[in-house]
Amino acid sequence: MIVIESFLGQLGNQMFQVASVIGILRKLGLPDPPRALIGNRLGIYGADHMFKGNIEYVDISDNTIDGMRVANKIDKRISISSESPTSFMTSPTDFSYLDKDTNYQILAQLMDEHYFKDVKDEIIDFFTFDPEKLGPYNDVVSSINKHEETCSVHIRLVDYITNQRCKDIMFHQLAHEQTYYQDAIDEMGRDKTFLIFSDDIRSCETDPVIIDIFKDVKHIHVKHAQPGVMTCADMYLMTQCHNNIIANSTYSWWGAWLNINDNKVICPKKWFRKREGIEGSSESGQPFNGAIHI
Repeated sequence: MIVIESFLGQLGNQMFQVASVIGILRKLGLPDPPRALIGNRLGIYGADHMFKGNIEYVDISDNTIDGMRVANKIDKRISISSESPTSFMTSPTDFSYLDKDTNYQILAQLMDEHYFKDVKDEIIDFFTFDPEKLGPYNDVVSSINKHEETCSVHIRLVDYITNQRCKDIMFHQLAHEQTYYQDAIDEMGRDKTFLIFSDDIRSCETDPVIIDIFKDVKHIHVKHAQPGVMTCADMYLMTQCHNNIIANSTYSWWGAWLNINDNKVICPKKWFRKREGIEGSSESGQPFNGAIHI
């Protein structure tokens, strides 16, 4: 048994933790569901109920799992930290030493497809969205399907601009003289209908730099009638588009990875700011197998 001690980061990062634990369990030959300590929530608004798969939460208030005390079931705690905020993306940990008969509590980012690539179908099934719980957005899906060929474009703004830690670490694709989105649109083909997703869609409508990027192509700004489910809705809608242009963000990485269409994916080569003197520091992020990296 493996229990996730705490979900780290936002929804995309947390989904890596869940998927990786499933992958590690299967390599150990265990059919267990992913487990996490109660008090955790998947996503800012709690995305657990939006997916087909279920995370089993362990209630530590009475220290029991299935009627047995946690203290009697957790044998070892694994905590994996990194000196570099970026090296966890490029240096997957070898868990082959784990014993399937030992019960672990784990605190780690686990943000690498390496852990679950062999059980891709199971992960896609686990993170299948329940359309009934995203009801209003099915109308948007119908609108997407009316277009001959669509492409999602994810533009992450808020924390990459306002959060100092993110500003120090994450590479901003809209920074001065950066042409990632223009190049990605050219590579994708300017005949597509581009659906713009963002954590600040208003700025995407008013910012001159962003307006200029989309001025010569057909595009739609995706807005939300229910902000409370926005944490899931954008990702769900990305999975329904024919193609995907992702940001240096695990959120849109999942939006493209869970897309079961024969989709073309464009991914940025550069995810992080170069940080001199930090061991393991890298500008590249989570690669997307089969994607065009620009």
